[in-house]
Amino acid sequence: LRWNCVPPATLRRMSEFLGAALHPVPPDGTAVLIRLVLAMLAGGMVTLIYRFTRAADETAPSFTVMLVLLAILIAMVTQVIGDNVARAFSLVGALSIVRFRTVVRDTQDTAYVIFAVAVGMAVGAGHPGIALSGLGVIAFAAFVMRKGVVAASVRHDPFLLNVRLALGHDPAILLAPVFDAHLVAR
Repeated sequence: LRWNCVPPATLRRMSEFLGAALHPVPPDGTAVLIRLVLAMLAGGMVTLIYRFTRAADETAPSFTVMLVLLAILIAMVTQVIGDNVARAFSLVGALSIVRFRTVVRDTQDTAYVIFAVAVGMAVGAGHPGIALSGLGVIAFAAFVMRKGVVAASVRHDPFLLNVRLALGHDPAILLAPVFDAHLVAR
């Protein structure tokens, strides 16, 4: 019988990998602070882009504050995770129980949330150039697209009525008398 042994070089690499995984080196305190401040500034820029590309009546103050805080939090999380895959999966598992109960009013708002996450992640990972490039390109696209969206949404319907009927009921027969009595046709 011949026993196959693990080569010493492989054992050394495994030992180095486990040592790095079990004893991570935290980033320098100054670097952490600089990254968090940069994430705050980048999140502020995301908020400014959001405010300038959305109508004043469509922006909620709490949403804009959330964009800045989200960028900082993601920068923190990215620094905590570092290059550790196990920590990344643990964080995903822990955050999977968190649920947002606030409904996002518009799909553009969702895009801005992802924008803040991406900017925070880039700064937290030590890539501020990617964050700045993304800020510039997204700002340009948002301003260009805003003109088209504003022109398309000039006609604003003040109300939306959703009516649910059981199967087998004709909406014209049930709703026509009510609509005729209370609505004016345009």
